[in-house]
Amino acid sequence: MSKVRMHAVEDIRWTRIRDRAGDPPPKVFSQLAASELESSMTFHEFGSDKELQLAELEYIPGAEAVIHKHDDDEIIYVVRGEMRFGNKVLNAGSSVYIPGNTYYSFTAGAAGLRIVNFRARCDVSFYAPE
Repeated sequence: MSKVRMHAVEDIRWTRIRDRAGDPPPKVFSQLAASELESSMTFHEFGSDKELQLAELEYIPGAEAVIHKHDDDEIIYVVRGEMRFGNKVLNAGSSVYIPGNTYYSFTAGAAGLRIVNFRARCDVSFYAPE
């Protein structure tokens, strides 16, 4: 039987993305912009092959998520700040659906950006254009 898992805000631990790298850092970390590495994230649910994944990210002002893609579909919900996505600006309360294997990038606005990222299973893939 499955169990309900709760994640109270006071129990959530944020980590600077750069500090998640380990030693030596995975190759993906060399592909990220310095501003993204200085941003922070947490997983509410890391997920598995059969369980949902939910991450929350806090980008510093002007942080750049370089062009990349992931294996799986994802939904990004803007909690705070603004996301500059191509020629569009998405403000708090906006969302974007990104099909798997679709390249995209975005930049955090001047006040920073907090997003929630949802995927149907654990997907930590990251592919930059060759």
